[in-house]
Amino acid sequence: DNDPRYFSLESKFGIKYNPVAPIPKQKDGERIGERFLEWRELRRLLKDLRENYDLVPIGQDLRHLLQLCIYLGGQRPYEVITLEWWNVDWEEKFICITKERSKNKKDHIVPLNGLAFEILQKQYELSGGG
Repeated sequence: DNDPRYFSLESKFGIKYNPVAPIPKQKDGERIGERFLEWRELRRLLKDLRENYDLVPIGQDLRHLLQLCIYLGGQRPYEVITLEWWNVDWEEKFICITKERSKNKKDHIVPLNGLAFEILQKQYELSGGG
């Protein structure tokens, strides 16, 4: 643990050494953000999320979440998953990500395109409006 509170302790939880230290790191797994989806891959992903329930065996809530993360222009998944219905302005078609949920601790408004709005409407119906 890199928490400074524990640097002075000889061991944490009675563990004197890291039991996974001998396992080599997967260098390819350590690289983040070095590859983006190509347009054809993105189209295929979105099509599969919308239509191919057998190929992508996940629940409708998760399907909606994944689509929203894309359609909302790359909002952080945490910010999207913690939205509440009062954060959605149905008339003006935007969501408000509050400073409590935002990584930068500032409120911000995200306009909803037609696809994001449609998914939020479907999710609202699935959730029973609350």
